[in-house]
Amino acid sequence: MSICLREICDNAFQELSDIYFFTAIVISDILIYRTCVNTLNYPKSECELLLASGPKSNETRRIENEVQQYASYVTMVQSVILALFPAFLSFFLGVWSDMYGRKPLIVWPLFGGCVSAFLMVIYSTMNNLGPWWILLTAVPYSLSGGDVALITGVYCYITDISTEADRSLRISLLDTSVFTASVVGTLSSPYVLKLIGKVNLLMVTAAVYVLAYVYANIWIVESITVSVRGTFRTMLDCSLVRSMVETCLKRRPNRTRSIIFLLIICSAISILVINGLSNLEYLYTRQKLQWSLESYSIYGAVNTLVQVVGLLVGVTFMQKVLKISDIHLVLLSYLSIIGEYLIRAFAVKSWHMYLGTSVSLFKGLASPLIRSIISKIIPGDDMAKIFSLLGVMTGFLPVVAPLIFNSLYAVTIDVFPGGIYLFCASINTVALGMLW
Repeated sequence: MSICLREICDNAFQELSDIYFFTAIVISDILIYRTCVNTLNYPKSECELLLASGPKSNETRRIENEVQQYASYVTMVQSVILALFPAFLSFFLGVWSDMYGRKPLIVWPLFGGCVSAFLMVIYSTMNNLGPWWILLTAVPYSLSGGDVALITGVYCYITDISTEADRSLRISLLDTSVFTASVVGTLSSPYVLKLIGKVNLLMVTAAVYVLAYVYANIWIVESITVSVRGTFRTMLDCSLVRSMVETCLKRRPNRTRSIIFLLIICSAISILVINGLSNLEYLYTRQKLQWSLESYSIYGAVNTLVQVVGLLVGVTFMQKVLKISDIHLVLLSYLSIIGEYLIRAFAVKSWHMYLGTSVSLFKGLASPLIRSIISKIIPGDDMAKIFSLLGVMTGFLPVVAPLIFNSLYAVTIDVFPGGIYLFCASINTVALGMLW
């Protein structure tokens, strides 16, 4: 038990090193400023007003709308770069890890993250570089497998070291650790930013990435027996794809195959929304509510903390004590998500956003419990192949998501910027209907 918990904590520590949690808002500010000054050629004095807290003049708001429209296209391309190669690798990863181990899928993305983090430091110091240069910082993490490799490796690893009885709890503990990392990073970043500045903050993030990589490389113990060390060449084997497809499509009793595909589609919808909104929520609150960096950081931390509480209550009290089934908790989660997005779409006051957060208490239950349900209804030998299919779908969705969401936001920003949240509520309603 102690070994299993240690490995879960190891994986959670790796997620804590994710650059998104500590620097995402800072990078957004850098991108907004570079777009304003270097691309749209506004005076520096005008562009600095975009990042200032407090009410903005009509002229400043006009400039910000123009800047955000342009910046949203940059982040869209960046998201596609981050997702494109990992989406291709997702066809091979799960089956490959059955033969060559889970650890490479965890360690490789961390190394790529180290390189990307240092490139971001370099980019932040070169003030004459325009916004499009930020795309280069995404390449190493993408080539190393990105989030797809890391998520596939982590969930397969936890499946290897856990029993069916405690799998839901352990997957939820992992997600709780990730949420906690998000709270710490989001809440502390604006204050650390004021204390040490943007460049030093990015250097701290790069250092934490290095620490996580070294820690994982030394202390993570492989969960399966591996006789031959895998290489990149062994990964690009078409027989791995054939094996995955055959396993996923084979007939199973009690309509299990249909259930698996429905669960995977619902999980994919959640991934689509998460990736679609990740680069837009800060821009939305700036445009709609004139929030500062500090205001959004506090909100982000509170939002994540509420999810942590809901996740722990769901898997410890509602599941273990009240004996509510996994599927009913997933339905409750989707109801929470839909309510949250409807409130956000029509928010005109800051407290409306916090009201949406309170409604979304059980939002975080869907993802871990869907994975847990899948792991319970299929044989252990098929686990990595099914998770690989999930990786394929969720690997390609980050490519599609920014194309949909950024384009929708760009065309509705002057009319109804909350349209992105209505879209999110709509597709989550579809997921709810599929599971009902």
